[in-house]
Amino acid sequence: MALDKSKKVPLPGQGIVKYKSGDVVYAYHITRIYRNEKGRPTNDRVSIGKIDKETGMLIPNRNYYEIYTKNRPLKDTDIETIKSCGTTFAIDGMFKETGLYDVIKRKFPQNADKIIALAEYMLCEGNVMSYYEDWFDEVFPHNGTKLSSAEISRVFQSIDYRSRIDFFKTWIYARKQSEYIAYDVTSISSYSTGIEALEWGYNRDKESLPQLNFAMYYGQESMLPLYYCVYPGSVPDKTHLEYMLRDNELIGFKKAKYVMDRGFFTSDNLKYMTDAGARFIISVPNSSSFSKELIDKYRNEIVNRSECRLGKDLPYVKSAIREDFGMRLKAHIYYSPSKAADEENILFADIEKCENALRQMTETPSRSLRYDRYFKINQKKGGGIGFIRDTEKINTIISRLGFFIIVETDFEASSYDILMTYRRRDVVEKSFDDLKNELDMKRLHCQSDQTTEGKMFIAFIALIMRSWMQNKLKEYMSTNGMTFTGVLKEIRKIKYVTTRDGRKLLSPVTKKQRELLEKCGLSSDNLTTWINSVIV
Repeated sequence: MALDKSKKVPLPGQGIVKYKSGDVVYAYHITRIYRNEKGRPTNDRVSIGKIDKETGMLIPNRNYYEIYTKNRPLKDTDIETIKSCGTTFAIDGMFKETGLYDVIKRKFPQNADKIIALAEYMLCEGNVMSYYEDWFDEVFPHNGTKLSSAEISRVFQSIDYRSRIDFFKTWIYARKQSEYIAYDVTSISSYSTGIEALEWGYNRDKESLPQLNFAMYYGQESMLPLYYCVYPGSVPDKTHLEYMLRDNELIGFKKAKYVMDRGFFTSDNLKYMTDAGARFIISVPNSSSFSKELIDKYRNEIVNRSECRLGKDLPYVKSAIREDFGMRLKAHIYYSPSKAADEENILFADIEKCENALRQMTETPSRSLRYDRYFKINQKKGGGIGFIRDTEKINTIISRLGFFIIVETDFEASSYDILMTYRRRDVVEKSFDDLKNELDMKRLHCQSDQTTEGKMFIAFIALIMRSWMQNKLKEYMSTNGMTFTGVLKEIRKIKYVTTRDGRKLLSPVTKKQRELLEKCGLSSDNLTTWINSVIV
């Protein structure tokens, strides 16, 4: 081992011998004293370094640390730094398993380590980047990356459109090609005035602020985010789907299979997906004439018919091949008695609420208030209004309660499989919730388009990290009553100490910490090796 002349320690007071070779004096630790065959005293010894001429102190080698410090209790005066390393160890394992680090390294060769470190920071601390340096003082981030606020801004600005598209091409190519993709949109608000995409529109968080829209593809089998697109906040979700489909050519997304909620159901969107060669599973709004027609046509063939029952706690269903919207598709008409009962209670609560409001009125209400969906209303000659329940309309509404319809172009899947696939689409909604609340992206803290685009990409990488860890730990968290935030706090407690003489010592790892690492496919036994190989 080459000696580091900058490291000097006091010469041990006993158990050593010195030997001079030329101008250099070497120190040796005596390991055994005995008499040789001739009866003369001798010893076995091992080199522990050489003596500094100016100070008389020892310049130690590896043997010194093995002999004198391995089992020595650590004192406060020995400690140079204490840092958390558990989260970084887990995340580095994730990058290795998913291949994500290789993709980022190829597409962002100059800033790969910085991008990963910032994504780790966002995963743990949220999106206010001004605290990164404080966080660095407590945590060893990916590759020990230290960044100032100015450097963070430069990283954001370096993540340009072309690099992002190249990244998505590779990341999406690695996915399982047969999996369904959950597609949805959320809005992110901001007070900023320098972001072009910020516009007034339908705000899902009910905030009176301009917003941008964030659309995302999420793999239902990989359970990982695959692609996102940011677009102006004033553009309706239904309208933007066409542009997302066009993006598929840029990112090499072939043979797409979508699962979407009723908010995207329009004849144009069905046509766009079909023309793009995509298959789809999509829920139909109950208020649509198409939905009402199917319910009225098949109600008596479904309700309480044993041949239509899917199983315990599952709905009744009947499927039918249809020629609608200029295409061939398969409609699944589901009926749930419990859903019908709940909706009936809600319906009559609403009817009674409207009834009470009408009693207080002296003039016929505007048709825009839609009281006429439940009541026949007339203006009395002497003043005031008269009304009675329109039982025919109410009975029609009741006859359609408990139904929901899903249409698809898979054709080969069963009604049960279609239902399960559709139910799993909530992964993208949960992911949006994580993005906005857990990664703190509910509000943008940026002042320019370039910075915003880079920061959104970092948030996307952080979302991949979070999704991967949640997938691994889902069962453990459920069994042990832990939240994901609790998991991060627990593994963050795994720390290492750097001593003044250059040692790196791992803190004791608890049973719970070992279990969490094992659920992530990692072993705490490898922590010391990882620390010595990664932390300089």
